[in-house]
Amino acid sequence: MKISKFVFILICALVLVQCNRKSNPVTNKNVKPIVKSESSGTASTKKAENFDNFYVRFHKDSLFQVSRVQFPLKGKKENLKGSSSWTKEKWMMIKATSNEVDRNEFNVKTVKNADSYFEGIYCKNCGFSFEMEYRLINGKWYLVYLQEKDL
Repeated sequence: MKISKFVFILICALVLVQCNRKSNPVTNKNVKPIVKSESSGTASTKKAENFDNFYVRFHKDSLFQVSRVQFPLKGKKENLKGSSSWTKEKWMMIKATSNEVDRNEFNVKTVKNADSYFEGIYCKNCGFSFEMEYRLINGKWYLVYLQEKDL
């Protein structure tokens, strides 16, 4: 009998303590604010992913890279044996960035806009070229085009 009386008092005390607590709203720092677009009146995210942060991670994290390639990927891999399409199953991680290219041997062209980024790497004395295009889609960057020529 003493145990059940003790349990009853303990439960009552916990209920009273919980009732007197102030409620603290749960906040999530990762939630992006939603704003109405003045032109269309539709809801959209206010802030897009930073391209430079994306670009660094894209070239260092293989799982992230595959998740940010928009398959089926436009462009081909061409060499003297023929050409092939890019597939998720045969994907080879792209590690080198355009900043790491030897500018004495290669010309590098980059064009950065608010919602796209293009980079082309062209061998000065051979038939090799490599072009990539990234696009901002729903606030995240994706590789949408890759053309490799080794002729």
